[in-house]
Amino acid sequence: MSHRQMHRQAQLPKEQYDLLREIMQVGFVVVELQLYLDTHPNDRQALRLYNESAMCYHRLIMEYQRKYGMLMAHSPDGTEEWRWIGSPWPWEINYR
Repeated sequence: MSHRQMHRQAQLPKEQYDLLREIMQVGFVVVELQLYLDTHPNDRQALRLYNESAMCYHRLIMEYQRKYGMLMAHSPDGTEEWRWIGSPWPWEINYR
């Protein structure tokens, strides 16, 4: 059985799954606020929310990588081992 076949419909531990879901939710907010600010650059409330959300997103990614390894190929986790291919791909995760 190949490495990829072993990870089809992977079940993540609840804590890891919850953190990944939170990263996706906050990431969505960051992108939407970025798009909004492109057309409304003087909206101070949106800018404040964007800055808070972007910082939260960064913290969540750092927490995830500290606990579970690389989340994105361009986000090094500081180890001397290439672990990017060891985790399930997003489409292989069973999102309950």
